[in-house]
Amino acid sequence: YYITNNLRMAVRAKELPIRPAQENKINLGNWSLQTSQSHILRSQCKCNGNAKCNHCVYGETLKIPDLPEMTFDRNTLTLSHVNSGCQILLNTLDALKLVDDKNDIIKVSYSEEWLAKRQDSSHIKNTPKPFDWTFSTSYSGTLLNSGGHVLSITPTMEEPDQEKLLRRDKILYHTEFCNV
Repeated sequence: YYITNNLRMAVRAKELPIRPAQENKINLGNWSLQTSQSHILRSQCKCNGNAKCNHCVYGETLKIPDLPEMTFDRNTLTLSHVNSGCQILLNTLDALKLVDDKNDIIKVSYSEEWLAKRQDSSHIKNTPKPFDWTFSTSYSGTLLNSGGHVLSITPTMEEPDQEKLLRRDKILYHTEFCNV
């Protein structure tokens, strides 16, 4: 009975539709900030008909050996300028597009030590996928223009307000600022 119910639950879980992302929004002066938060990317293809699932979109778009194990594909932060309609969008796919899997792979600090202690384990040397890597990119957002207004990034001599940087404000996750 126990095994049968667990199998039924596992089958049902695979067939469950993707829940809509939880969205929050707050307006701050001329800016609107919106977050979208959801679960991690499914580990297998779930294409239905003509529409590609996000697993396939990520797999076909990215030029990296493997997708990160925990890819939050539908989590976003959008900063919108109210008057112009221009936006700065922070999203996972655009960030991962900038990963250079040939030059920018960062090895986890303890991986060499961990491997050295396991030199006698033959299965460690024959690992098909290098899971001891992390990714880093220069991604700083996707600029979205609107109604003839064009966003651009230009160098400036202005510096951040040092007094604000020295304050010990609570550090918020990208979804927490909407609830402040």
